[in-house]
Amino acid sequence: MMPNRAKSAVTVVAALVALSGCTVQPLYGTGPDATTAQGNASSITVSEAKNRITQQVRNHLVYRLGRQGAASGNPRDVALTVSADVKGVLTVGADGVSNTSVRQLEMTGTVSLVDPQTDAVLSRDTRTTTASFDATGQEFANDRARIDAENRAARELAEQLFVILRVRLAAS
Repeated sequence: MMPNRAKSAVTVVAALVALSGCTVQPLYGTGPDATTAQGNASSITVSEAKNRITQQVRNHLVYRLGRQGAASGNPRDVALTVSADVKGVLTVGADGVSNTSVRQLEMTGTVSLVDPQTDAVLSRDTRTTTASFDATGQEFANDRARIDAENRAARELAEQLFVILRVRLAAS
């Protein structure tokens, strides 16, 4: 039987041996691989938006990519298209009179990674996200709730598209 001090020493040595094979680095760190991926992400030009929801997604995506604006001579271009559709999900009312309805905004975005020299599409990915909102008898409240739902969905969609672009850039 080992004394407590010997058990502690063996435990510490075993832990050090086990942890010696582990490496820890930040996901968006400053190591050689991360610098290359960040450089690739910041050298992307995102296409101009044609409507408000596309502009919201584009703004969040450009922010996540670390870009302040478009630059010339980029190695990659991103064509972005976004659409949104509102569906009624549930109507809640008392005595057959509808007071509130729950609506769901479904936003779909497609990113195409394009080589600007050849205009060849390197990858095309589509993602969809939803955001719910309540509609009442008040028109201004309904408009504001829809805009808020669009903004929430745009942020979520931009995050999903950002992850896809980072994966595609890391693979190229």
